[in-house]
Amino acid sequence: MKTAGLFCAVAVMLAWTGGVRGEVVATARSPEGAFAEFRVVLDAVGAPVAVANFMGLVDGSQAWLDPETRAVRGGAEDAFYKGMVFDWNSGDMVRGGLRAVAGTNGAVQYAGGTGYTSMGKGKHSRDAVSVGSLILPEEGGPHSGGGEIALALTNGTTPWTVFGQVKAGEEAGVRELAAAVQSGATEVEWSVDASGATAEERAALEKGRAALAAVRGIRTRLDGAGPEWELDGKSLLGISTTADPAGGWTFQWGMWNEGDGATGLAVGWDGLGMGDGRGFASFLEVTHPKLTGKPFSGKWRIGVEHSAQRMQYWLDFDGGTGMWAVVESGAVTDSGRISGIRSWRETGNSVFVFFGMGLTANYYYFGFAEEGAMEGRFMSKQQYTAWTEDWGRFEMAEGWDAAAEKAVRRSGRRREGVPPVLGVPVRGN
Repeated sequence: MKTAGLFCAVAVMLAWTGGVRGEVVATARSPEGAFAEFRVVLDAVGAPVAVANFMGLVDGSQAWLDPETRAVRGGAEDAFYKGMVFDWNSGDMVRGGLRAVAGTNGAVQYAGGTGYTSMGKGKHSRDAVSVGSLILPEEGGPHSGGGEIALALTNGTTPWTVFGQVKAGEEAGVRELAAAVQSGATEVEWSVDASGATAEERAALEKGRAALAAVRGIRTRLDGAGPEWELDGKSLLGISTTADPAGGWTFQWGMWNEGDGATGLAVGWDGLGMGDGRGFASFLEVTHPKLTGKPFSGKWRIGVEHSAQRMQYWLDFDGGTGMWAVVESGAVTDSGRISGIRSWRETGNSVFVFFGMGLTANYYYFGFAEEGAMEGRFMSKQQYTAWTEDWGRFEMAEGWDAAAEKAVRRSGRRREGVPPVLGVPVRGN
C-alpha cells in the first residue's frame, strides 16, 4: 500500500511539473458535429515561433490586421481564429485559417491573412508529413506564413514548416474534416492546453512569443506639409487613405525601418494622393523583432541546392549582372550569363531576388532564420514557357575574388572560364 501510494504521489508530482505529459496540445472541435474531435501535439521546441503564433491567434493575445478595414484587432473575443473555417481540400491536405472577404458578385472568398508574417523553422528544406501533420503554409517563400494552416491528408514531404502532429488513433477526425470541406467551408473551434509543457517547451514558447510580429496603429502629427511620426526599429509602415470614408479606403505598405532605433518620417500630402490636404489617412506599423535578412547590395556568391541540381551564382546587385554555373560533384559542368539582377524585401524574414538567365526569368525567395545568417531556406520560381517551382537550402558569402571577376566579364558559355565554387559549396558537393 505504501509503495502504491508513493507511486501515485510521484505520478501526480510529475504530471504537475510536466514530466509525464511533456506536451502542448491543441484540440479541434466541430460546433456543428461535422467531424469527430481530435487533438494535435504542437512542436514547441522544433517550431517555437509557429506554435506561439498559432496559440496567440487562438486565444486572441496576438494582434492582427483586418484585411478589409485595416483595423488592428485582437483580444479574447476577437481572436483571429474565432469562427475559423477550413475551406479547401486539395487532396493531399486540407487548408483553412484565412479570413472571409467579399469577392466578386457577392461571393465570399477566403484570402485575408493576419497582416504580418512569422518565422517558420530555420535550417530545413523538406519535412516528412503523415496524416494529421499540422503545417504552416509558406506560399511567399520561407518564413512567409501568417494565419493560414493546413492538415496533411497523406504521407510524404513538404517544404513548409510542420509544427504539430495529430495524436495516434485520432486521424479519423482529420479525414472527417476533410470530407466535410468537400461540401463547403467547415468551421473549426480550437483550444490549446499548455499546462503539461516541460521547462524546455515553456522556454521555447517564451522565445517564440518574443519573436512574433507586433501590429499597432501610429499616432501622427499633422502640419502644413503632411503627417509626421516616428517608425520603430525593424518595422514596416502601412498607410490607408481616402477622400470619402464611405467610398472605401486605399491601403499600401510603405517603407521598412531596418535599424534597431526609431526613425523620424514625414509624408507629404502629394505622396498620400491628397495634394490639397483634404481627405483622411491612418497609419500602422508591423514590427518584426526577429528581422533577419535585408535586400542585397554589392556582390554575392550564392550556392543553391535544388531538388534536381546544384547551382552557383555570382551576383552583382549594383551592376545588375552576374553569372550562373551548374555544379556536379564539386565541379562546374555548365555556365552562362545573368542580367537584370534586382533585390528587395518580400516579407519580414525573406528577401526577394530576380534575375534573367537567357529567356528564363528567375524569382528566388531567400529566408534567413537569424540576423546575419549566411545560409537558410529558399523557394524559387522559374518562367520560360511555363512556371516551375522548387525548394531547398542555400549558402552564401559576400564578395568575389579575382578569378570570379575575370570569368563574369567574359561572354558566352565558356566552361573553362568559370571560377571554382569559391568556398561556398552546398553541403554534399
